[in-house]
Amino acid sequence: MKEEKQKVGQIRKKEIREAAKKCFLTKGFQSTTMEDVITEIGMSRGGVYHHYASTNEMLKDLMLDGNDYSCLLYTSDAADDSLR
Repeated sequence: MKEEKQKVGQIRKKEIREAAKKCFLTKGFQSTTMEDVITEIGMSRGGVYHHYASTNEMLKDLMLDGNDYSCLLYTSDAADDSLR
């Protein structure tokens, strides 16, 4: 039973990270709030905060996955400005 609960928790964390990644890519890391991620995933605030206290923690976990997500640190506004 405990192992099953841990697996569900790991799945939820992955879903939250994916929602956070989508928000980071859309809005930029600096502009993304916890509320943005909560809205994106459609999970309760308590459910998200149970796994992550901040978007910083989400980004840290994304980077620990072994991928280079440094591009997420740049805001979409900065990218838009460079194209003008």
